[in-house]
Amino acid sequence: SCTQHIQYFLRGPPLHSWVAQVDERQSTEGLLEMVSRDFHCMRKMSVAYSDEHGVDQQWTGSGYNVKCHLPMSARDIEVTFSVVGGRNVCRVDRRDPQLPWIEDANGQRPLECFFYARCPQCVQFDIRGPSLHAYVSRVQEQHDITTFTDTIPTSGSCAGLRQRADSPNLFAVAPDEVPGIGGIIDLQELHSEYLLPAEVILFEPTQDEIFHRGDATNPSCRQIFLNTPLSMAENTALGELHALLAKRGMVGSETSAFPRYMESQALRILQACKFNTSKAVDMMKISVKERVRRLPIAEEDVLSDLNQGFIYWHGRDRKCRPC
Repeated sequence: SCTQHIQYFLRGPPLHSWVAQVDERQSTEGLLEMVSRDFHCMRKMSVAYSDEHGVDQQWTGSGYNVKCHLPMSARDIEVTFSVVGGRNVCRVDRRDPQLPWIEDANGQRPLECFFYARCPQCVQFDIRGPSLHAYVSRVQEQHDITTFTDTIPTSGSCAGLRQRADSPNLFAVAPDEVPGIGGIIDLQELHSEYLLPAEVILFEPTQDEIFHRGDATNPSCRQIFLNTPLSMAENTALGELHALLAKRGMVGSETSAFPRYMESQALRILQACKFNTSKAVDMMKISVKERVRRLPIAEEDVLSDLNQGFIYWHGRDRKCRPC
């Protein structure tokens, strides 16, 4: 009997289909696969289950596309997701094409968790979104050798799709729709390993690296602003900034989200303004005005500089600090 299982995943229209990937595993194994549908950030899939002896087991894998081969004897399987250096992936309502976040009675977003009493043959989880707002957009489960269907979990989430593509055209619209730094283009292909190597993406900074000399009690000492826990003082300052934005009509209310174009920059702006909320709001206005006025940059505007050998290098060092 054949002990090897080979599965081919096809993509594309009927006249232009291609083999997107091939999975080889033992016929006694099931497949759980996380597939990134964009490349905003590196994601992690965590799997907890009981083996044939009833012993609890844990498995984790990080990357853009991650595969977990489980023995078919596995039971009580829980699958969760998170962003490397970012937040856990929370639930969205896949019955709604807009994929809104699901909130409990306290306004909190529960974690996205998939439970299987027995090991499925093959399940594919599509995941999208930036580091602070990643979500599972679609789940497909293979029920037999030929059939794939969209999974409707018992939690009430269903299949769906939300597009979050940003483009340079957004700079021509209202300021509250201007994309955040790094969100101008929705990447659909893997970017070069030389631009953001794995050791930077997977780097987990210590407190001494997050704060200058490790002084977490002084918000002005923060060196890494994204994907790290915030102190009580920083959360309080962000709350005061949000209240002032609501008072000046820049956000709908004190409970609505920060303007998207400043969501990832709010704490950095507060620090630059020495936590003076009034000055921070003024800096926000100047920033979005200049971004709308100056971006996107056309090649002909900087071609003479490029021909002279000028270059601006933007990225992060091995400790994820801007350089």
